[in-house]
Amino acid sequence: IGMYVSYSIIFHFIADYEGVDHSWLTGFYWTLVTMSTVGFGDIVFTSDIGRAFSMVVLFSGVLFLLILLPFTFIEFFYAPWLKAQNQARAPKEVRPDMKNHVIITNLDSVTEALIRKLENNGIEYAILEPDLQKALDLSDMNYNVVNLDPTDFDTYKNLQIEQAAMIVATGADTENTNVTFTAEEFNPDIKIVATAASPDSVDVLHLAGADHVLKMGEILGRALARRTLGGEIRTHVIGHMDRLIIGETVVQNTPLVGKTIAECGVREKTGVNIVGIWDRGSFKHPVPESVIDRESVLVLAGTVEQFRAFDNFLSHYDLPNRPVVIIGAGRVGRAAARSLEKR
Repeated sequence: IGMYVSYSIIFHFIADYEGVDHSWLTGFYWTLVTMSTVGFGDIVFTSDIGRAFSMVVLFSGVLFLLILLPFTFIEFFYAPWLKAQNQARAPKEVRPDMKNHVIITNLDSVTEALIRKLENNGIEYAILEPDLQKALDLSDMNYNVVNLDPTDFDTYKNLQIEQAAMIVATGADTENTNVTFTAEEFNPDIKIVATAASPDSVDVLHLAGADHVLKMGEILGRALARRTLGGEIRTHVIGHMDRLIIGETVVQNTPLVGKTIAECGVREKTGVNIVGIWDRGSFKHPVPESVIDRESVLVLAGTVEQFRAFDNFLSHYDLPNRPVVIIGAGRVGRAAARSLEKR
């Protein structure tokens, strides 16, 4: 505005210099026409100073058209529209009608597996992600994400936590403790599952109100020890449902290798059922024609008595007690060592 008014005033001085009389409205009109590069040509200067002034006005008008108008459009039209679009993709709160949902404070390999289970069972969830760009990226990958910080107290006012079924905290131990305390304050009845990296954090998380504390390093170490192709042939219990026991066992150097499930006769001889086969990290659903390989890890289901019968069935095929080499003495490596030592 200051430049526009200044040019209009200078226009009158140059017009007087050339001996031409124009109204003030004409000065504003000429400046607007020249700066906007319309250039009707009905009013022109004849002197060199007038033409030089016209060039300055024209160049400054072009510069403002290239900078000011795009900036105005972006600042007042495009940016608000883009912000509204981003807020729709990464909202600041969950739907008011959301019930029995699971709140996940951190997306990692553990919670990714959990999300697949939730989706398969039709259970809604919300992932908390404080960084807007990361939240948008997760939204683009079809995750249900909320752009909120899990350590912020006000976050839990926007999560319908009173109607939520569970909170899963898989961040750092201090963050998980913070989340547990805060969630308990909003909803004392909500189930809280947290992970713990340090053994000392387990008691702290339980005292804070966590219902289940998972030591992922310990769990993975025990799983590695169970799958070790060495030592004795023995079933390792991994879970149970009432009287039904679920276990895993290796079959290296036993008569089961090379046979199909139908041929090995495990169910007829011991009563246990082969309900799955791990083959180099891939889980396979067994059929009677499934072949048991040297590296196969069998997943078995049965009662305690049936598992004892299975262990007795293969007990005389013990492998030589050769040492197991553990590379890395982190939480997982130490947990595997303790499990192997116990065996």
